[in-house]
Amino acid sequence: PLPASAPAVPHNNASASASSSPYSDGSSYAQQHAYAQTQVPGTQQAQQQQYAYAAPPPQAQQHHAAAPQPPPQQQQRLPSGMYTDDEGHTRFRVNLSERNGDVVVVKITLDGLKIYDASGARQLRQYALNMITRWTQYGDKLTILTRCSPNADEHPIAFVADTITIRELIDTLTSTCLQLVEIRDAEEEDERIAADARLAAYTAEKEDDEELEKKEAEAEAAKAEAATRAIRREAGVDASSVDFWARAEKAGWLWSKGAHIKTWRKRWHILKAGYIFRFLDDNIDPHCKPRGVSDLKDLDYVAECGTTTTNPGMRGLLSTSSSGAQTLYLFEVVFVEWSKTGGDNSAKKLTLGADSAEERESWIRAVNQSGLKISSPPKDPEKRDMVPLRQLGTALHENGVPLTPLPPVRPFDDVLPKKASTHEQLLSTLKKSYDNTAEKEQERRASFGSVTYATGPNVASYGSGGGGGAPPPQHQQHAAADAGQWEMAYAPDGRAYWFNRATNETRWNLI
Repeated sequence: PLPASAPAVPHNNASASASSSPYSDGSSYAQQHAYAQTQVPGTQQAQQQQYAYAAPPPQAQQHHAAAPQPPPQQQQRLPSGMYTDDEGHTRFRVNLSERNGDVVVVKITLDGLKIYDASGARQLRQYALNMITRWTQYGDKLTILTRCSPNADEHPIAFVADTITIRELIDTLTSTCLQLVEIRDAEEEDERIAADARLAAYTAEKEDDEELEKKEAEAEAAKAEAATRAIRREAGVDASSVDFWARAEKAGWLWSKGAHIKTWRKRWHILKAGYIFRFLDDNIDPHCKPRGVSDLKDLDYVAECGTTTTNPGMRGLLSTSSSGAQTLYLFEVVFVEWSKTGGDNSAKKLTLGADSAEERESWIRAVNQSGLKISSPPKDPEKRDMVPLRQLGTALHENGVPLTPLPPVRPFDDVLPKKASTHEQLLSTLKKSYDNTAEKEQERRASFGSVTYATGPNVASYGSGGGGGAPPPQHQQHAAADAGQWEMAYAPDGRAYWFNRATNETRWNLI
């Protein structure tokens, strides 16, 4: 039995005593206490007064205590100077410049730093992030330096708030600037890749255009070359078809350099039908093969290029002077190599040497004359098939009766200055000599009377007796005798003109 002065059992220990009973029969402390009260007389009333609150009700025996429940989680609250708007952006309520300054709301996004009024409804200012140069913090004050243009001065803006708000504002500003840099770097990379793709496409297109232009130019050059060869084949003029062994326009010894061994060698050269043939000696027959052939269809000009002296004993050199040295009078034949791609044309030179200055002048005139006939064919289709007078042979035929052979035609260069080598110079000089054609024509008509003639060479048939017709009048016979001295030649533009050997006069026609 417990004493009457025993302390009351605390309420918070009832569960513990009930869960672990110190008695062997498994009864609880409350049961034993009630039993004691029934056994000890006089103590029941005292115990009822002392334990007026009554003992806790009996609980079921528990062998394992239940785990305590965690307290309910409270929602995170922002500091008093920050709140979130409807778009999910954090806004900061701060003071401008000083603690007692105007209250404003600051919002930081990728668009920039925006300042609103105290209600947050009206925007006051906006600063782009790339215009913010730096910022500093002194306690509860944040100073941001901005500039309106790259070359403008910095302008400070100060915000004052509690320390937590200022730190959150700095973290938001820093993370937003870093995010903007990453976005712009990605955009610049995309722009660079797109620019590289455009450049590659442009380069490929340009290369394709250049390749196409090159092919077109080559095709045009090949077409022009084929047309030239066709014209020359129609005229019967080709290097393999030229009978160089008979009736050469010009033939003689000239000095030339070898293709591999650059020494002067004396070779036999033949000029005919627009080609210069080179042979080892002058024993020429149809079975001979040229050592070299130069085509004059692309002739640019022929000009003197000084003299040179060679020493005896060199390969192929024949010494003709008593001193043992040979002076060569050089001249160069310049050809145009046309560009197949449309670019600049180049020049190819053939340097030859003659034994005397007179021989050199003779070759220059002959090459010029032959080149003019090849490079400037008559534009009139009817004149293209005309054959120069000297190529008609030893006799002309009219009505089946042979006529008296005509004298060889005077070379075209004989009526021009020696320096007029190019086609343009020849044409210019020729036009200058015809400035007074009208005046000379009037004088000629006055000397011949009013009689005109169709062609010059045909008047030579008057009095030949081939046609059996009556002789022309006496004044016509006098004119025919004078007209028989006229010879035909061709200008660079393909037009025929007449040259008088006796008077060295040139005319476009004899009418």
